[in-house]
Amino acid sequence: MSVARQLFLLQLVVLVLVIAAGTALAVLDQRRDSDETTRRAVTAVATTLALSDGTVDALRSPTRRRCCSRRPSGSAPRPAPISSS
Repeated sequence: MSVARQLFLLQLVVLVLVIAAGTALAVLDQRRDSDETTRRAVTAVATTLALSDGTVDALRSPTRRRCCSRRPSGSAPRPAPISSS
């Protein structure tokens, strides 16, 4: 094998290694950025909910409040009778 061919193969191997390392670093950097963005979004939502007036009032209230006008379980509304006319 000639020296020129050996040098060409060495350059090709180095080029492939550099491209592989660059790709791996880009993937890792993207994953880190994605994790950080998700962490910031979740923290913002949690902070907003924690600082809302309703949350503060609910934590300070000694009694349990009902959220909506829900019926107690087991007392579903009865369907209207079907008239045969």
